Amino acid sequence: MKKELISKRYIFNKKIPFYYSKLQKEKIKEFEKKISLKNKEIEECYICKNKDFIQISEKDKYWFYYPVAICKKCSLVQVNPYYNNEEVSLFYTNYFRQIYMWRKSTQKYIFNNNIERWKKIISFIEEKTDISIYKKNILDIWCGNWWILMAFKNKENNCVWIDLGSTYFNEWLKNNLDLKQTSLNNFLHTNENKKFDIIIFSHNLEHLINPLEELNLIKSIINKNTIIFISVPWIFYMHNDNYDFLNEYFQNAHKSHFSLETLSNLNKIAGFELIYGDEEIKSLFRLKDAKQNIIFNDYKTTLSKIIKTEKMYNDNFWKIIFIKTVYFILDKLWLRILFLNFLNKINLTKFLRKFLLNEK
Repeated sequence: MKKELISKRYIFNKKIPFYYSKLQKEKIKEFEKKISLKNKEIEECYICKNKDFIQISEKDKYWFYYPVAICKKCSLVQVNPYYNNEEVSLFYTNYFRQIYMWRKSTQKYIFNNNIERWKKIISFIEEKTDISIYKKNILDIWCGNWWILMAFKNKENNCVWIDLGSTYFNEWLKNNLDLKQTSLNNFLHTNENKKFDIIIFSHNLEHLINPLEELNLIKSIINKNTIIFISVPWIFYMHNDNYDFLNEYFQNAHKSHFSLETLSNLNKIAGFELIYGDEEIKSLFRLKDAKQNIIFNDYKTTLSKIIKTEKMYNDNFWKIIFIKTVYFILDKLWLRILFLNFLNKINLTKFLRKFLLNEK
């Protein structure tokens, strides 16, 4: 595979940042030594079945070997090669929380904040589809946290959650939520006759080895009027998810790095049409009568945008370091979300980012 690394900062050098905890460093080294992507073979793109890529990075934010590449046929930015199912299962079971999450609990205001956020997303879905989300059948796949469908349940919808993990299981029990601790495949075997009005994929498709398989699976529980809500991090809108450098956005739990165009390509191949999508990649899809095999492709523009994004943030390196330091201190005091909410309420967030980072 041809390499055009974004800069020397993206060369894999086995050095782990000093600011990670002792446990994080131990787990990173242990997993990289046990399972590395370095000696794996290139895989075909799961959207277009192509094997012609340009590699733009060799490492992620945790200093794992992480070969990020752009498909030259469909423009999808993806990690190639990537872990197999057994390796992914091992990572999430024994390593993910120790590396990614430095706290084991989440304060109540964080849950409440996200419930409020999902109330806005309900309004977003209603506005873009003219559907009233009231007493509907809702399925959240790979839910992780309970706040998403709590917002829906508060509007008397019949809600079902599916997840393999048990991280927030106590919160589910406290709120009398219908959590199915199972895989989507197993759930479908016992619920194939049930149809859902809304299906939610919130920040999980980017984690899957082959999200096309997941989208194909749900067809047995939907009809032509079912709305598929998909939200993923957008590689060209990183600050929306508090990623201020590409090497911070790149993380080994993510297989795919979508743009709205490549997410639409994925859904076209699966047989869904785009109803609406915005720059934050909050998107709505619906089943289409026939699959569309014509896909958007402009990998040169994609590469150019990535380089431009890196340059913009790199030009503001020390400003970002200052911001991140403030965030780190606020995180330690459990104040960051409250602080950001305060800035949003007084309409200062966009102004400060524009002033400090020259964002549009």
